Amino acid sequence: MRPHTLRMTAFGPFASTVSVDLDALAASGLFLLYGQTGAGKTTLLDGIGFALFGRVPGVRNGAKRLRSDHAPEAVRTEVQLEATLSGRRMRVTRSPQQEREKTRGAGTTKEPAKVLLEEHLEGGWVTVSTRVGEADAELADLVGMSAEQFFQVVLLPQGDFAQFLRASSVDRAEVLQKLFGTERFADVEAWLGNRRRTTAEEVAAARGSLGRVVARVAEVAAAEPPSEQLPEREWAAGLLMACVAVESLATQSVSDRTRARDGRRVAAETAVRLAGFQARRLAALNRREELDASRASLLQLQTELEAAARAAEVGSVLAEVTHRRQARDTALAGEALARSGLVVAGLEIDLGTEELRRTASSGRERSGRLEALRAVDVARQKAVSEASLARDELADALAASAECELVLAGLPAKRAAAAVLLASARAAAEKTPGVAASRDRLVSLRPDLVLLGQVTQRLAVLAEEHLSARETALSLAVKANDLRAASVNSMIARLAFALEDETPCPVCGSLAHPDPSLLQDEGVSSDDEERARLAAEAAQATVAHVEAAVAAARATAAALAARVGELTLGSVDAEVASLDVELVVLQAEAGRGGAAESVLAALDQERVDATSAVVAAAERADAAARRADEADVRAAA
Repeated sequence: MRPHTLRMTAFGPFASTVSVDLDALAASGLFLLYGQTGAGKTTLLDGIGFALFGRVPGVRNGAKRLRSDHAPEAVRTEVQLEATLSGRRMRVTRSPQQEREKTRGAGTTKEPAKVLLEEHLEGGWVTVSTRVGEADAELADLVGMSAEQFFQVVLLPQGDFAQFLRASSVDRAEVLQKLFGTERFADVEAWLGNRRRTTAEEVAAARGSLGRVVARVAEVAAAEPPSEQLPEREWAAGLLMACVAVESLATQSVSDRTRARDGRRVAAETAVRLAGFQARRLAALNRREELDASRASLLQLQTELEAAARAAEVGSVLAEVTHRRQARDTALAGEALARSGLVVAGLEIDLGTEELRRTASSGRERSGRLEALRAVDVARQKAVSEASLARDELADALAASAECELVLAGLPAKRAAAAVLLASARAAAEKTPGVAASRDRLVSLRPDLVLLGQVTQRLAVLAEEHLSARETALSLAVKANDLRAASVNSMIARLAFALEDETPCPVCGSLAHPDPSLLQDEGVSSDDEERARLAAEAAQATVAHVEAAVAAARATAAALAARVGELTLGSVDAEVASLDVELVVLQAEAGRGGAAESVLAALDQERVDATSAVVAAAERADAAARRADEADVRAAA
């Protein structure tokens, strides 16, 4: 525990607020509280005890009178202590139960005790608890002692030291163990004992396992187990050498038998190949005997083949005869069919050839006269067809004209919609640079925000370094003062040791030395004292350096905060993301301007084309009507 500052208001003999900077007092080492009786020396220690535990040591706590009798009614009694407890920078503000005037009506009422426990984190104070019981438990854990133990060891009340000495050994051991943390030595002792027992059990288990393995090896090797004179390692080495020798003999035997097996395998393969050749020769001889037996049937087949070749030479003549007979039959059938057609022409079916020829000549003459009229009929049909085609073209021209009229009627609405799209695209194009500028401004501020966050974190680290540097400087200053005091004691001890009766004292010159100093020489040299002083000065220089770094970081943070204003990194990222989305939308909207212009140009061209198409359709309709009338006249003629 290291107290830093103590502030008391209307507490004990102090009617107003009293503040004590304990770090400044301890900067040069130890410090002493002195003054006349009743000046308030004990009250300062009572304030520390009250802030930590809500009570004061000794009989003063029983009096229940912590408020100053000289304080005005409007001033509330309060004690605030800032200290480092278990490595944490804590600040506790506590008020006792006290009387105050009623807010309504006359008289007074009791105001309950209050407490505020805070911790210094990341450059600021964070509330830990505001409830008395919870804060007391947290402070007891941080201090590591109860109020009774704290008042017995740290703030021992006047006259109670003898009570601590008269306490039982168990009570004193408990207090000293918590104070000096000796429980870790008991934990180490217990761990070593457990480790010894565990190791002994592991050794016994290993010996048992080794015995089982040795017995199994002896059983497999058919050897005597090792005796007490022959260790297991040497016994196993002998067995290994014997096994190696047996393995060498077995390997040689396997090699010899493998060579013999390979020779016999080659002989067997040769015998099998020879037996195959013999079987093939026997099959060839049998096949030759079968061919000799079938020679007579082969000669008979050759005779039949020659007769078939001679018969094939007259086959084509027979085929031609058959073909001509079929043609004659077909001609006779055609003649019969033609004569049956004479009935349709009104002629005799039994006419001779000459009569048929005259009849045919007369028919050709009549057909010639009728053929002269065919051209007139074709011209009439052509005129009728041209009239029909002209009327169809007239209908198509009228339909095309009506369709173009519909297109022209719908063009104004389409053009108005395209004009709206073009206006929206132009508005988006005009708005895009402003949105892009806003986004660029926010993006340019993001490095400042990141740097501000880093500087803020650096400030928190520097604050911790500053606290650590101050504590280190304070500790080194205390050490330097201790060495200075030890050096003085060493000088006093050496002077006292050199005193002799009837010899003048080098300090006062007296020949009598009735009360020489009994201090022991601690052996502190001037070099030790100088090194401690230099270390304390270096620590103070480190504190100054850290303070300068803190000031520079605060100035940088202030400049960055003035530049970014109320913006935060999260809000900037969210706004940039929103602007990115808006830019994408605006760019897409502006990109549709070219398409809208193209649509407008296409609509204008479509209007021109539709107008031209209406004129062309009217001209086609007039021409088609004229052609239809002319074709009707020709058809009637």
